[in-house]
Amino acid sequence: MAIATTKVSRNGQVVIPKEVRDRLRLTSGDTLLVADVDGRVVLSPVRAEDLRKEFDDVMAAFDRALQGERFSEAQAVAAVRRVRRRG
Repeated sequence: MAIATTKVSRNGQVVIPKEVRDRLRLTSGDTLLVADVDGRVVLSPVRAEDLRKEFDDVMAAFDRALQGERFSEAQAVAAVRRVRRRG
């Protein structure tokens, strides 16, 4: 585990130390999930394979809820977006 300190800029930006970026293979333009967990800021990389797994999990839940009826991918994406806006 790599531990380092950084400061929050006036614009709310932080620099992730190079050691941590290298260890997590983060590059410019990568997307990070930001969460407040019990008063701590947690940053987690969002990888395409993670999003695909989430989509597959949502589709499986839809299948169970619909007892085998299948949503199109577009319908599922729209439903997930609606749910995320509520969250």
